[in-house]
Amino acid sequence: VTELLEATSEVIDKQILTKIRESRIISIMADEGTDINHHRNLSICIRYCNQDTGQYIIALY
Repeated sequence: VTELLEATSEVIDKQILTKIRESRIISIMADEGTDINHHRNLSICIRYCNQDTGQYIIALY
């Protein structure tokens, strides 16, 4: 199951990156936080315009 999830995730990431590279308008927002156990977490939000539909898409990592 883990291998299937990793493979699917890789394909989806590549598709999203391709669409971001094709877009002429993007914005990136990053935020880092530390939890109670001092583990650092980085959240990345990428907003881009889908060239086919003209809709803005948000990808979270």
